[in-house]
Amino acid sequence: MPALKTVVDAGSAAFGRLLDEISPDLIIYDFVVPWAAIVAGERNIPAVLFFANAAATTTLFCHHLRRPAEAAPFPALRFEGENERDVSVKMLWRRGNGKSDGERYLEAIEGSSGFVAFRSFREIEGKYFDYLPSLLGKEVLPVGALVSPVCGDEDNWQAEWLNKKPAASVVFVSLGSEYFMTNEETVEIARGLELSKFSFIWVVRFKGIVVEGWAPQKRILSNPSIGGFLTHCGWSSINEGMRLGVPMIALPLQIDQPVNASIVVDLGVALKVKFKGEDVAMCIEEVMVGKGGEGVRKRAKELSELMANKGDEEIETFVAKMEDLVREIGLATGSN
Repeated sequence: MPALKTVVDAGSAAFGRLLDEISPDLIIYDFVVPWAAIVAGERNIPAVLFFANAAATTTLFCHHLRRPAEAAPFPALRFEGENERDVSVKMLWRRGNGKSDGERYLEAIEGSSGFVAFRSFREIEGKYFDYLPSLLGKEVLPVGALVSPVCGDEDNWQAEWLNKKPAASVVFVSLGSEYFMTNEETVEIARGLELSKFSFIWVVRFKGIVVEGWAPQKRILSNPSIGGFLTHCGWSSINEGMRLGVPMIALPLQIDQPVNASIVVDLGVALKVKFKGEDVAMCIEEVMVGKGGEGVRKRAKELSELMANKGDEEIETFVAKMEDLVREIGLATGSN
């Protein structure tokens, strides 16, 4: 990541030339490139910061940066142990090209034109959307879960195999593409799956190994045979699991994942587990068929229906807000 940020930062001059050439009405950027707002501002082009993470994550990060002496304002952000908190906030001190991620985070927020957008929706993070304006000094807007429809060819081995299984009888296991499990962790997951006795699809990634084929996560999760999702709690995976109504087994590993796990547990659509085979098996059984998991299964279905009914409501509000911003800048500069 440090090398990537050095390369990205070196592109600011070329980005300015591109803006001069195409003269966009507005740009959307993320926290890795806070200079994008500065370059755009020099040309009277509004720039809007978009966070692809949860609003809760930004609440934790900015609270840690701006109010370090105060306890986190919400129970979901007060982790069971210091280690979980440290896993999340330590990314703020990673440096690349002479600047920490925390510095990039705050600079990106400061540069955003009037408001900041999040890949989320109010029904699951309302308290964070209510709290963040006072912390950021900006209006905050949800744009929805941004989970695209499942489409494409079903002619693959995963679909063929899943279609032979009973409804809600298979566990899908995917722990992300940026974390490589230790041998011990891999063994514990394998033990848990074996002890649970449920059928499963496990997406395994080993460093240095090239595996032919690809596991289409959304398509697998949308199959009626899937009854549980053992996930690392990446925000994209969380949104897909919620949108498709799959109850989750939360196994957060790094960065914002402990925060995301707290969100889904707080929402009642997941149970949290640790890297121990017996615990993994017990949690899978609860989520799939256990009496203790009845509420999780019911709530997962309810949340999926809520998200489907909302449709594009929040993204449409966001688009209208950007249109207003473009008009305001145009009137102020006399360009429209």
